[in-house]
Amino acid sequence: MSRESKSELTDRLRREGRFDEFKKRREELKAAGNEAKDAWFIAAAEFPPQTDPATGRAAVIEPSIRWSAKARRALFEARSDTEWLLMAMNVRVPASMQEYFPERCAMLMELRANPVLRADFHRLILKRLAEKRHCFPVRYSDSEA
Repeated sequence: MSRESKSELTDRLRREGRFDEFKKRREELKAAGNEAKDAWFIAAAEFPPQTDPATGRAAVIEPSIRWSAKARRALFEARSDTEWLLMAMNVRVPASMQEYFPERCAMLMELRANPVLRADFHRLILKRLAEKRHCFPVRYSDSEA
C-alpha cells in the first residue's frame, strides 16, 4: 500500500476533524528533540485513517460542503441514481434525503467508505461519457477529408 503524501494526509485529517490534534502531536515530537521531518513521519504513523469497528473499512466521512436551496432541489430532481450520486458525492446530503431516497443514500455511504468501489464508479462514468461522445461523429471539412 502506498503512503499518503503530506497534502493527502492533511486533507484527510481535516475531513476527519483531527488535523489540530496532529499538529499538536507533531510539535510535541519536535519539542522532544526530533527533527521536523522525523516528527512529521512519526505523527503521521500515529494518525492512520479512521475505520469503522463493525466493518474494518475506512469510516464514512460526511463532507462539510453545504448546498444552497437551489442545489438541494437539483438533488431531488435528479433523473437517475447515477446523476444523484455524482451530485451528492462531495457534499453534505440533507437528512431529509434519507427519508425520500434510502437506497441512494445507502449507495452513497458505500461509495464514500470504499475507495475501490468509488474508483470503479468514476471509471464507469468516464467510460459512459466517452461512449456518448462517440455517438456524435466529428465532421471534417472537405479539405481535411
